[in-house]
Amino acid sequence: MKSHRQELWLEVEGRRGFVNLTEPVRQAVRDSGIREGLVLVNAMHITASVFINDDESGLHHDYERWLERLAPHEPVRAYRHNETGEDNGDVKAECPGGPGGRSTPPAADFPLSCALSSAGG
Repeated sequence: MKSHRQELWLEVEGRRGFVNLTEPVRQAVRDSGIREGLVLVNAMHITASVFINDDESGLHHDYERWLERLAPHEPVRAYRHNETGEDNGDVKAECPGGPGGRSTPPAADFPLSCALSSAGG
């Protein structure tokens, strides 16, 4: 069985952001030389998550609104995690797919978007 491992390092400017990973992951698959199988895309940070959906601005807006309603940033005192000196308890509560969320699409053509947080954790 063949395998290939490649890391992609990403940052977003705000507290939350959406990054389309389709091309970097597609390139990693091409670079691997593997023509058939599965691709594991794993967010290796507790405040990041990977999900598969359309890369469409209206959908991103809907996710932003939903995440803010699900786990509002303010008031930061509402999250015990923030008692450690951090202010990202809301981010830890909102990751779609759970902390360190992952998606495993087939290694063929696929769209892949990722919701990332730039808040420390």
